[in-house]
Amino acid sequence: MRESFTTARRSAMEEHFAAQAAGQFDAAHEAPVLPVHANRAWLDRLTYPLGVNDRGRFFEAWRHRVAIE
Repeated sequence: MRESFTTARRSAMEEHFAAQAAGQFDAAHEAPVLPVHANRAWLDRLTYPLGVNDRGRFFEAWRHRVAIE
């Protein structure tokens, strides 16, 4: 088993995963842009520094909502 981690040669499973990931990447690259990602607010998040607004605060990645009972 240790040999699997010490050799530069990839196993058949690793080759399969690499090919599958490459296929998914290619498909995503060729897919049309989602409308939600084509607006100015989203594109502003992708400018340097990535994910930081003009005031130096990180953009919110999700809205954390806690149910209060």
